[in-house]
Amino acid sequence: MIQLSQIGELLLAEMFNGSEKVRQLFVEKGLLYTITTTDLRAIPEVQLTRCGKYRFDGAHKVDVVVIVQSKRECIAIEVKLGFD
Repeated sequence: MIQLSQIGELLLAEMFNGSEKVRQLFVEKGLLYTITTTDLRAIPEVQLTRCGKYRFDGAHKVDVVVIVQSKRECIAIEVKLGFD
């Protein structure tokens, strides 16, 4: 059986990229600051060494990364879906 925790990252990225309302929700809640929501793009399961002011060891993947394209910045999101 497939668990939500196995597909949650892909679901969130697809919802974010495919829906203006989902992108706007992130902006309205103060999670993202941008001039236009079309400037945002979500990518699931990304291996990073740097994201904005944060640095990563590059050995692990970030669940979902939202890229603010015009500012060349990103926001790392840890997705928690499932029963645990």
